[in-house]
Amino acid sequence: MPIAYCLLPIPRSLFPLMMYTYLTDAITACEQALESPSPNRADFASTCRVLGNILQGMGRFDDAIFWHSRVFDDKPNLVQVYAKIGNLYSSQQQWQQAIASYYHALSLQPDFAEAYWSLAEIYSQLGKKDEEIECWYQTLSLKPKSAKAQGHYKLGKAFLAQGKPDRAIACFQNAIERDSSLWAAYYELGECLIAQGKWDNAIACYRQLLDLDPNQAKEIGKHPAEPQSP
Repeated sequence: MPIAYCLLPIPRSLFPLMMYTYLTDAITACEQALESPSPNRADFASTCRVLGNILQGMGRFDDAIFWHSRVFDDKPNLVQVYAKIGNLYSSQQQWQQAIASYYHALSLQPDFAEAYWSLAEIYSQLGKKDEEIECWYQTLSLKPKSAKAQGHYKLGKAFLAQGKPDRAIACFQNAIERDSSLWAAYYELGECLIAQGKWDNAIACYRQLLDLDPNQAKEIGKHPAEPQSP
């Protein structure tokens, strides 16, 4: 898709809008080059060069370097390319196009944690809580170290609110692995285990909790006694 540039002086007030339009057109052209039944290397290189030039003109030099580098890339990493396209759409707040690009990247590499991370942030912007939580879960399942203990704990609480105790348990366990002093994670894990009737595991969990904070004995004491075997 050719992109025309105006030769007349551009009013400064119109410059951001025009660059936005140029960038959107360039992204579309890049996608079309990738999705062609017989991808043309020259077309793809040309669209990458245009994208790089536009981003450079916008002062987005890191992004510009990526796209300029693709001009000389004989076998571009399509997972990375679609993720970068998703980043560009996201920067334009074109959320649906960004989502499609990230999922395209995931179709090529299902364990691409960075795509799930970006999707979680977009769904947060859109107020789609269930989708956001799912994407955070996929991100942390693939890269547990990308979040601190509190992040895993909060995700576990979110799954409890959704009525998904198995996933909540996994999150609380991950939280404890990262911070063995996080008593709240022990407490919530114990609650989940009791709800599932796993008394031995729950007792072990509560013992660890009491070692950390003896004051939690009052809360634990509110539970009914363990059922006796007949």
